[in-house]
Amino acid sequence: MIRFRQHTPPPNFLSRREQRRLLVLVLLLGVVVLLIREARDPRRWEWMWRLGSASPSLGSHADSLEPRTSTSGTDSPTIDTRLPPAAPPADGAIVLAPDEVSGQDAHDFFPGVRAELLTRVRDDTPFRGAEHEAWFHLFQILRSAKADQLLSASVGTVDFAQLFQQSADYRGEIVTVRGTVRQALWVEAPKNAAGLPGYYQLALQPLGYQASPIIVYALALPADFPLGETIAADITATGFYFKRWAYPATDTLRLAPVVLVAAVDWQRPVAMTPVVRAGRRSVWFGAGLIVLLLGAGVYLVRRRAPARPSRLSRIQAPDWSQLAGLDAAPPRFPWANEASPPRGEDAP
Repeated sequence: MIRFRQHTPPPNFLSRREQRRLLVLVLLLGVVVLLIREARDPRRWEWMWRLGSASPSLGSHADSLEPRTSTSGTDSPTIDTRLPPAAPPADGAIVLAPDEVSGQDAHDFFPGVRAELLTRVRDDTPFRGAEHEAWFHLFQILRSAKADQLLSASVGTVDFAQLFQQSADYRGEIVTVRGTVRQALWVEAPKNAAGLPGYYQLALQPLGYQASPIIVYALALPADFPLGETIAADITATGFYFKRWAYPATDTLRLAPVVLVAAVDWQRPVAMTPVVRAGRRSVWFGAGLIVLLLGAGVYLVRRRAPARPSRLSRIQAPDWSQLAGLDAAPPRFPWANEASPPRGEDAP
C-alpha cells in the first residue's frame, strides 16, 4: 500500500537542539512581556507629541517662549498673541493714573491687596520697574494666605481668552487656571523687601488653547514635580492675575497672561517611575525563574531516562550460516533447457 502522507516523527525534546530552541522561545516571550509593560507607560510616547514643535526655552523674565501648536484632534480657538505694532514702547518710567485702568476701582479685592499698586501695572509690556512693588506685594499675600481662603475667593476657572481679552478687568483678582505644564524652571528673584529668593516659572498650556501659553509663577511646587524644558504635568492653580506680558518669541514679540500663585495642585500620573521599575524587576525575576525551572526539569529527565538505543543498533545483521549449504550455481528454471513455446501463427 502506497502512503502519500509523510510521517513526521515527534521532536526529541532531550536533544541539545530542541533545548536551545525552547530556551530562545522562552527568552523571546520574556522580551515581549517586557515591551508590553513598557508600552503601557504614557511617558514612553511623549516624543510623538513633540514632533514638529519647537522647544521653547524659559529662563529669566526676558527669555523667549515659543507658542505650541495644537496636538489634539480638534482645532483650538486661534488668538493672535503678537504684540500690536501700534502699542507704545515699554518705558519703566511710565506710571498709569488710577482713572486710566478700566474698572479697577470697582473691584472687591482680596483682603490686604493695595489697589493703588495695581494701577502701576501696564499690559502689553515687559516687566517694568514701576511694577516691582505690586509684584512682590501680591506674593507676600499669597505666602501668608491659606489655600482654602484663596479657593473661596476665586472668581472661578478662567480660560486663556478671558485673561487675554479682559486683562484689565481681571487684574488683582484671584483666578483658577487649568492645563498642562510644558516647562518648569527656577528663577532667581531680584532684591526685594519680601525676602523672596526666587520662584518657579511655569509655561502652562491651557485647556483648549494649545498654541498660547499662560505664564504661572509659583512660590512652591509639590514634591517630585518634574523640572525642565520638555515636561508634561497636569495642574490646577489658584492665585492673582497680574498682567498681559510682552515677551520675545522666536518670530516676534508675543503676549501671554501672567498668574501668581503660592502652590499648584498637581495631578500625578498613574504610572509612576517606582512602579515601573518594580514591574521591570518582576519580569526579569519571573523570566529567570522559568529558565531555571526548565533547566532543572531537563536535567532530571535526562538523568532518570534510560539510554535509548541508536537506529543502527536496531538493525539485525543477517545470519550468514544459513547460506553455507547453498549451491553456488545459478538457479535452474523449468524451461531453461527446453524449446521456446510457440508464438503467433505457430501456436495451436
